[in-house]
Amino acid sequence: MNMIYRLILLCLWLGLGSSFAEDLVFHIPTPNRALFDGTEEGNKAFFAPTTSGIWQSGRYGCTRTAGWQFHEGIDILWTQRDRKGEPSDPVFATADGVICYINDKPGLSNYGRYLIIGHRIEGIELYSL
Repeated sequence: MNMIYRLILLCLWLGLGSSFAEDLVFHIPTPNRALFDGTEEGNKAFFAPTTSGIWQSGRYGCTRTAGWQFHEGIDILWTQRDRKGEPSDPVFATADGVICYINDKPGLSNYGRYLIIGHRIEGIELYSL
């Protein structure tokens, strides 16, 4: 598993208590499991590159324009396409919850179209985008 994800899980376990982390179930939002391959080939099959063609440009952080442009999300590569060639993968919620907000106007945000889902886990409110 990617070191960043291991660190996040460790922080959850240490910061919120081991019982919370054991009961907490998050799901990857895509059927694409290549990230868990643990190799550069797995990363290439998970992150969708920008027009540069470099897979790292689909990752979070200062990954574009030689580090000058901050990327606020990750671009996940599709695993299926429809007859028109458009990605047709299902998208899954990260955990059970309630939809709090829907943005269906991609030009009004840096995230494109998105949902915000509210989760309540052991009395703690969490939100996923």
